[in-house]
Amino acid sequence: MLDDQKLLLDYWASLPVGDDGIPLKKKFRPAEIASILAHVYLIKAEDDFYLSLIGTELERIAGMTLSGSDLKTISGPMFELYQKKAHDMFAGPVGSYSSIIAHTQGGVAYRFKSLALPMRGAKGEQFVVGYLSTPELVEGYIAEVGSVSLMRFEKTEMIELPGAKNKDD
Repeated sequence: MLDDQKLLLDYWASLPVGDDGIPLKKKFRPAEIASILAHVYLIKAEDDFYLSLIGTELERIAGMTLSGSDLKTISGPMFELYQKKAHDMFAGPVGSYSSIIAHTQGGVAYRFKSLALPMRGAKGEQFVVGYLSTPELVEGYIAEVGSVSLMRFEKTEMIELPGAKNKDD
């Protein structure tokens, strides 16, 4: 896990939690993790998975405005995998640490490392807060012929989360 991802994990673990042990979104203060905010995202993990917060570096890498978009439209065939990962996170609760390969139509491939953590809204809504690393060029990567998706999970592991430090009463 990258140092900045560990910083997000430690901050997440310090937040007050609800009855289900999941940190409460209402206590999430992005300014408290300002040093990594450019790589942080917050997704409302219901229906189309609405991107309510997306770091400036992530939008720069994508080359377009992502804030306000829905993940279903952006991710295409990967959307069902995102849904399953989110379901697993809230059932645990557990986090998700993934290595993602993204390739351009020209065949150049990049690897991102993603940490995703569950959060709960005031009315029980599900949110995912996460950190997506700066991409690394993947040498010698050959995209599958006829590949529809420009992104795929290379590896994903569900991780045990540190115990929450306090409960919100």
